[in-house]
Amino acid sequence: MELKWLFEPLLLVSVDFLLGSISFCCQIAFFSTYLIATNYDLAGTGIWAGIIFIATAAVTWKMDGKINKFVLGIGPCLSFACGVILFSLNVASLSQLTKMCPLAAPIGNAKYHCSAEIGLDVVLMLCGLFAIPVNAILILFLLNLVKSN
Repeated sequence: MELKWLFEPLLLVSVDFLLGSISFCCQIAFFSTYLIATNYDLAGTGIWAGIIFIATAAVTWKMDGKINKFVLGIGPCLSFACGVILFSLNVASLSQLTKMCPLAAPIGNAKYHCSAEIGLDVVLMLCGLFAIPVNAILILFLLNLVKSN
């Protein structure tokens, strides 16, 4: 069974765009509904990582050599770093949220907000986790492209 389709640049760029959109939307949803937040959540990693993922996807979409090679190469490297940061900060946030969230909430919907905040952090953590290999493979494609030109 061949998995060559998994390493197509167009697929990777599309996944990067999708991860950026999800990260951006989840962070906005978190900011609009949070009751309990850690300092890691308030950094807004989903917003700026989402913007960088989307910008990388947009620039990498034009891998025809007409774009400056430095600009083309820095995008996936920056997105890779953002994926690591997004994953790390949301893991740290999850570890703090599970300690702060009440199991049986005395206030009406505090239990709901805790589970929603934990869920959004999990989605952001997974976006960071998936962005790491996607952008690592994009970096390899761009190195090949730079070497061939």
